[in-house]
Amino acid sequence: MKERQSAEIGEVQKTERTSIELLAIREEDFAGPLPHPSILAEYAAIKADAPEIIFRMAEEAQDHERLMEYKAATNAEKELELKEKQLTYLNQQEGSKVVVNCLGIFLAFTVSILCIVCATILYALGKDGHAFLTGAAILVTALSVFIVYNAFKK
Repeated sequence: MKERQSAEIGEVQKTERTSIELLAIREEDFAGPLPHPSILAEYAAIKADAPEIIFRMAEEAQDHERLMEYKAATNAEKELELKEKQLTYLNQQEGSKVVVNCLGIFLAFTVSILCIVCATILYALGKDGHAFLTGAAILVTALSVFIVYNAFKK
């Protein structure tokens, strides 16, 4: 029995070996602006000057790409220069606003002091009504300007 089983197993092994098939896969990868040389040869078989046309098209595409990259780079530089100019202008504007605000405060203070001095002189001269009106006017004016300024500031 043992001999028979081993003979059968040997036959099975032989049949398995003869039924093995070979599987081969070939993978090819080609990258670039031009097709693979074998594909170019096939184009040449169809039309004689096809490879020259393809080369010319690839050169034009590369030239166009370089031009677009150059334009993008120069536009970025111009945009940076423009932003720098805008920032410089805004800084100058802010500086002039500070000067105008300080000047306005100084002039308001000067006029207020002048009106208080005038009210004091009027009171000393015996014109109590005029002194009161002058003092009240400067007080109301100063307070209203302060209130309106703070309202617009918000």
